[in-house]
Amino acid sequence: MMKTSRYGIAVGQLPLLLLLLLLLLCGKAAAQDLEKVGTESPIKVSGSVGARGVAYGAEGIEERRKPFGYTLTGNLNFNFYDLELPFSFVYGDQERGFSQPFNQFGVSPRYGWATAHLGYRSMTLSQYTLAGHQFLGAGIELNPGKFRFAFMNGQFNRAVEEDTAKIGVQEPAYQRTGFAGKIGFGSDENFVDLIALKAKDDPASLKNQPIGSETLPGENLVLGAAARITPASGLSFDVDLGVSDYTRDVRADTIEIASEINELGGVIQPRASTAVYTAMTFAANYSFSGGGVRASYSRVDPDYRSMGAYYMSNDLESFTIAPNFSAFDSKLNVNASVGWNHDNVQGKKNATTTRLTPSLDLNWSPSSEFGVFAQFSSLITTQAAGNLPLNDTTRMDQQTPSLMLSPRYSTGDSAIGHSVTLTLLHTLLSDANSFTAQFTQYTTTSADAAYTLAFPSNGLSLTATIGTSRLENIGGEFYTSGASLSGAKEVGETLNISGSVGLAFQPAGTAANGTLGTNWRPAQGHNIGLNIAVGNAPATTNNSFTEYTGTISYGYNF
Repeated sequence: MMKTSRYGIAVGQLPLLLLLLLLLLCGKAAAQDLEKVGTESPIKVSGSVGARGVAYGAEGIEERRKPFGYTLTGNLNFNFYDLELPFSFVYGDQERGFSQPFNQFGVSPRYGWATAHLGYRSMTLSQYTLAGHQFLGAGIELNPGKFRFAFMNGQFNRAVEEDTAKIGVQEPAYQRTGFAGKIGFGSDENFVDLIALKAKDDPASLKNQPIGSETLPGENLVLGAAARITPASGLSFDVDLGVSDYTRDVRADTIEIASEINELGGVIQPRASTAVYTAMTFAANYSFSGGGVRASYSRVDPDYRSMGAYYMSNDLESFTIAPNFSAFDSKLNVNASVGWNHDNVQGKKNATTTRLTPSLDLNWSPSSEFGVFAQFSSLITTQAAGNLPLNDTTRMDQQTPSLMLSPRYSTGDSAIGHSVTLTLLHTLLSDANSFTAQFTQYTTTSADAAYTLAFPSNGLSLTATIGTSRLENIGGEFYTSGASLSGAKEVGETLNISGSVGLAFQPAGTAANGTLGTNWRPAQGHNIGLNIAVGNAPATTNNSFTEYTGTISYGYNF
């Protein structure tokens, strides 16, 4: 009997279904482009392929990577008249060191309003449902006119047995398969989409149940909606909603809940470890000549998650407003934002943490030679009592302001050019809690300068940098400084040689590094690179270690 996925689609049928789709697309392409026959080449191929080899060695410490490694990559696009077949792959010896696949192959043929996906692909339907998680399987996106449709079916995670020698380093994983779909109507400016995602772990995919990890076989049903309205030029409103029914352990006892949910027809079985979470985002954007403003509000329940997303901030309610504008013929550009957020949105925690995040960026360029960039930002964190009275000895009441100032000056012509950049940065943490201030407060100040001397007509450039920093905390005052020199030289039209040396003076000792690299273009589209890097750093007070890395690469663009 043919093996089927958990959702009724035969695993062996996925390539066949996509093949049928490609044949239909090719037939449509041929039918609509017969007039092009004889006037242009029916098949065009473009893209890039590359190979990279790395050699590594170390003295004074245990080697932190394998002595040799390689990676092969490719991005190819086959075009048959108006039918596009983009194909990508990654292959390397790193496969053995990754819990999830490193070697990846995938293709996404496109024709007009239709796009198909096969192999290792990723799709995004909304931020709270399927949000860029990679899968191994098949998918399709159709956008004829104002109709919006998408569907995928595949494996999100492969099974990874627990390695008791790597507990805390390599997490075990159950095989996770699922599907997601979207149906909507509209254009990029005005649309409404309805989205659903269903995914489940297979408890039988692991021979041994994890004992050193909290990994459990889960199940997830997510329903979402996304919409955008553009009532006037420059003005738009966005809505993104999500409801996640998440079961932490599919082996838990089943339960009976509200009849409305039981009537879902067995799409998901409520269990003792099942909970329902919600998430929402509302945003407004207004742009005008010379500027704009964006305001957004989000609320995400504690523990909200989707098996279609790698990571999602939860237990958070936030509001942000971010204006921007330019003035004086765009010589002055201003970007600002003020954000406010807090956790404990359901009032179940012992304390509520609130954060205020103001920021301001100014970029002033009165002339083509001179300019200044200034940035101010801060994180203001406070805590209030939740379910229990808050102990004053642990209450958070901190501010972390940061100020950066970076003037720049450049001048020159086709024969010689000069460029100077200074960067000053000052950051501190101020703690209003007298019980914790002595342990948490710190101040850092740094200054860096860079000078570049360029000879454009000779293809030569040299850059020198120096820098110093000071850190003050409960442990005392710590100073670091450093300097580096780098350069690049074009030899003819096909060869580039570059190199650098650097020194860093730290409290633990002096660190040094050097690099030398070449890039040769022997023919149109071909690149051959060779790079050598050496680094020496203190391991202990009286000892140091050295690492060597050599890389050879080849790339072809066509």
